[in-house]
Amino acid sequence: MMDGALVLILLLYSRLAHLPKSRPGKWLVLSSVADIMVVSIFASLGILMEAIPLPVVLGVLIACGCYLAAVDFLKTGLLRKLPQGL
Repeated sequence: MMDGALVLILLLYSRLAHLPKSRPGKWLVLSSVADIMVVSIFASLGILMEAIPLPVVLGVLIACGCYLAAVDFLKTGLLRKLPQGL
């Protein structure tokens, strides 16, 4: 559900700071929230696709958020151990 390119943009936005400490720009945040809301509504109502039950949609959103947090901690930990030139 969550666009892979969106996750990459959010994860790679800053190299060494965790995602909450290095907030992206206002427009990126607004467009990301709008994208997630529109796709979630379309999926749960069955617009342009087969309807997915709302608990499944919410579960996927929670799983994506947990994945984003886990990969963010992994990213910052690994980047701190690499030489600065990389």
